[in-house]
Amino acid sequence: MTSDRETRAEAREGGGPKVSVKARRSRSAAQAEKRARILGAAREVFNRLGYDGASMNDIATEAEVSKPTLYVYFTNKESLFAALIEDMMCATPELALVLDAEAGDMLETLTRYGVNLTKKIIQPANIALFRLVIGAAGKFPAIGRMMFEAGPQKAVSRLTEYLCAQQAKGRLCVPDPELAAYQLLDLMQTRHLRRLVFNVAGMPSAADIEASVASGVRLFVAAHAVPSR
Repeated sequence: MTSDRETRAEAREGGGPKVSVKARRSRSAAQAEKRARILGAAREVFNRLGYDGASMNDIATEAEVSKPTLYVYFTNKESLFAALIEDMMCATPELALVLDAEAGDMLETLTRYGVNLTKKIIQPANIALFRLVIGAAGKFPAIGRMMFEAGPQKAVSRLTEYLCAQQAKGRLCVPDPELAAYQLLDLMQTRHLRRLVFNVAGMPSAADIEASVASGVRLFVAAHAVPSR
């Protein structure tokens, strides 16, 4: 995004060029607000019409901006959808949670991580996005790859590193750490995630999430822990 393009687009909507420092700061804040409004509108349109059915015109109308302004922020529908995925994945700090390989209690560390991650993933907005991507991925595989790399792949990579560290310390025996990471994620999430994706259950309570994650972690550790000598 360039200031000149934004200025020209806003001028066509009735604004004018800004010259003062205060005005430039005000414009920067307005741009951030407008971008957020566009992403919110895009989420509504994609959920309503699907990725294939949604158009940039639909999104501009929903966001109440002109098409030239929309194209200042996003060059096409794919870049807008990518920004929407990134925005949703980075909206809360849970996904940035670091697994501390030095923490003494492996069960507690993995359970805390799994609970925080699951609470984030099963939020209604994320479930809606997940359904949307699944529906679009057959025809638009790049969309599926985008979502996978932004979410599941990051979680798998983080868990793989943690499991490798625990194996190096002699606490776990996992011949294939990446496969083990996938298995552990499924044990943590599958009960609630799948039921919500298929819309056969309501939002679980915090206690239900913790109990389900803790049970999965115990099962995983029991299968892979190296017995104490």
